Amino acid sequence: MVAVDPVSQAQANLKEAEKQFKHAQEQFKRGDIPKERLDELDRLRTVAADDLRRTVKVFGLPIPDEARWSGNFRPG
Repeated sequence: MVAVDPVSQAQANLKEAEKQFKHAQEQFKRGDIPKERLDELDRLRTVAADDLRRTVKVFGLPIPDEARWSGNFRPG
């Protein structure tokens, strides 16, 4: 099993939620989905943003790979 950085996963979740919400806004403007579905995706996007804030608070910001392997990273 591959270990996944929780902050990176939370960031990916928020990015996906934002993508889906943007797509849903376009669908709503065309009349393809009801307002309830748009609202549901907006709530999910809010949950993902809240989750990212909590995850960063608990785990801190992730160390970018380029910093980790550049020799500039010094573990605390």
